[in-house]
Amino acid sequence: MPKLAVVSARYVERANLESFLGRLFNGQASVKWKRSRFHCKLPRGLTQSEYNDMKQSVDFEHYSES
Repeated sequence: MPKLAVVSARYVERANLESFLGRLFNGQASVKWKRSRFHCKLPRGLTQSEYNDMKQSVDFEHYSES
């Protein structure tokens, strides 16, 4: 089931976020900047391990999925 993830990070982190999610989901994730947050459409939610890897690649303050 597709997920919407909201990531609170500075706009300059966009390339890092797109690169990480692109590698993780083989280009099947999309990232849009909306209301000072990144709205990411993901094929599925992140596992705890993937979330930890993202913390190493992207400087963000908050992450939530719905």
